[in-house]
Amino acid sequence: MKIIIGIIIFCVVFLLIALILMSEGEDRTDPREDEEQEQYLKEWCKKHRKDKR
Repeated sequence: MKIIIGIIIFCVVFLLIALILMSEGEDRTDPREDEEQEQYLKEWCKKHRKDKR
């Protein structure tokens, strides 16, 4: 019985650590950087666009 409880506790701790690590990346977005990337992609697409005529 102690082994089963130990396995369950280990799984819960492992899942909590995984959730904490996965949620850290959400707060790191910078709106200015996103705008710069969008502008760069728009300009790149204009320069490298192939005419479909």
